[in-house]
Amino acid sequence: KIGRYYSIFLNSMGSIVRKYGGVAVKNIGDSLLYYFPETSDPTRKSGFIKSLECGLAMLAEHDNINAILRAEGLPSLDYRVSADYGGIMLAKSSASPIEDIFGPPVNMCTKINSKAAPNTAVVGGDLHQVVKHLVLYRFEEVKGCSVGFKHQYSVYTVKHNSRKDKIMVKSAIEYALLEIGTPTLEEVTRGLFNDHKCLISDCYEKPEYLNAVLKNLFGNSHVSIVESIRRYLGEFASQGPISEFLTRLERS
Repeated sequence: KIGRYYSIFLNSMGSIVRKYGGVAVKNIGDSLLYYFPETSDPTRKSGFIKSLECGLAMLAEHDNINAILRAEGLPSLDYRVSADYGGIMLAKSSASPIEDIFGPPVNMCTKINSKAAPNTAVVGGDLHQVVKHLVLYRFEEVKGCSVGFKHQYSVYTVKHNSRKDKIMVKSAIEYALLEIGTPTLEEVTRGLFNDHKCLISDCYEKPEYLNAVLKNLFGNSHVSIVESIRRYLGEFASQGPISEFLTRLERS
């Protein structure tokens, strides 16, 4: 039963890591160690977004995991997610195809994990410096947190910004239009305001306005712009309100 208990949890977490492009390294007792190779370039924010989304997706899986455990007569569980950023060393063993990782971020994740409340996520100060400007997330410092160093190391809880979906849609529309050129973005912005008295940020609630303006300006070619918006939204395109936004936008 103990083996089944941990395998349900760890396999669920491992599948989420793979979904978001991470590499699961190993189990450490009842914990899973993983990393994101894409974060090796700090100027590319996509890797950092995937790492944060991975942690939050793990938390979102809490109820599903406990439902499986209860169905098998096993006790429910709570867990924490911690993440930090920095240089690591890779070590490959001839006895295993999986690379092990070592370095300060690994040690720090272990230290700050206990600073998270059950079923929440925390990030260390070094990661926070890289991601603090991402408007998709809300960070709050854990006050009075000590990790055993002479000088205090800041730790932050991370949650989705309550306006996450709207922010993502606005950004995807702007990126798709800028892909064609700045004049296109300006033209669509004018069309939205002149015809519907709305801004690009309003299109999340009123996708039909954007649909009408794109058709008026580009005719059948508007379909390629909609596809670009979908592409920029990536895996979020199939999720909840964003999926509904795209469905309404694509209506003829």
